[in-house]
Amino acid sequence: MRGLGYVAAALLAAACSRAGSDRGAGSDGGVDAAPSATASGAPSGAAPSASAVVGEGSAPRGGARALSGAPGSGLEARRSSVTRVEADPVLAANADALRKQHGGALPASLAVQATDLGADRRRAILVGAERKDGTLENPMLFIVDEHGALVWSKERPAAGIKAPVGPLAIAAGPRGRFALAACDPPTSSVALRLWDEDGSPFADFQALETKSCDAITLLYWPSHGWLIAVTAGSELRAQLVTEAGGLAWGAGRPLGARFRTIAPVSLATDSSTSFILVQYSQSPGVDREVDHAVAFRYDALAQPLWPTPTDLGAVRRVAPGQERITLLRSPDGVLRASLAGGATMEIRSNGETRKVP
Repeated sequence: MRGLGYVAAALLAAACSRAGSDRGAGSDGGVDAAPSATASGAPSGAAPSASAVVGEGSAPRGGARALSGAPGSGLEARRSSVTRVEADPVLAANADALRKQHGGALPASLAVQATDLGADRRRAILVGAERKDGTLENPMLFIVDEHGALVWSKERPAAGIKAPVGPLAIAAGPRGRFALAACDPPTSSVALRLWDEDGSPFADFQALETKSCDAITLLYWPSHGWLIAVTAGSELRAQLVTEAGGLAWGAGRPLGARFRTIAPVSLATDSSTSFILVQYSQSPGVDREVDHAVAFRYDALAQPLWPTPTDLGAVRRVAPGQERITLLRSPDGVLRASLAGGATMEIRSNGETRKVP
């Protein structure tokens, strides 16, 4: 496996060959400026900060705000599709930038990922037109404050990663940092990119090597680091990148179902020392029309904590756009999985499940 510094060096070289035009803080090196890292992949220090807030928007009353997950909640960034930017105050306030990003006209539908960053109640919002293969066309990143005002943005958050870039996922980080994981099929790798809270590039890491990447999931696990799960055909590989930049699981670990998976996985922590993975998997039986939602529980060493996966129930058909199970948390802290067809299942750490009325 190539060293952690390989991707960082490649990205830095690519970034230095272009000029960029970020809006807001973090624009010193331009939008294409890549994070600096040592040969081992450890951060060598943040770049200088630039100016502050440049743009305003009203506080969202839904949309991206309602879709965000707190960095300490142990939940992924929430995903949605937006057909009317006017319905979301943050997107509406940045509609001109989005039009410019997409050649002058807004796409019919925008794929949105949103998460809370914890620093002064900021939020990160990744927006792009979703292609049929699940990748984003012309993705753009916005960091906004609690009132929806723009703090900084990136017109090309995946700049420097060799095109064509595969699926993307975002997450929070410690001390207000922001993380983006990107599949890069041309280099058969998965990169994890970090920015400081002011938009300065912090570091890039090569997290995994994978020959293909159909979907990616990213979860920030406080005090542990970033969980990355990549679905590649019938295989699922995961990695834990520590907050210090280390690869806790070496070349990665196979997790999840051992029979043919058909959908991305979802991740959430259920304690400070364990996490739960859920996914749809096609039944190994004769009925090929039935999918099952299954859950697994692992510790920080990727060791299973349940003797067998927990079956959350059968779903006759998983409709397009519903392949990724949404994980939420009930008011009393219990994980809830929202399944295709409308069913919601509670998942407890002892493996017990209950259908929510």
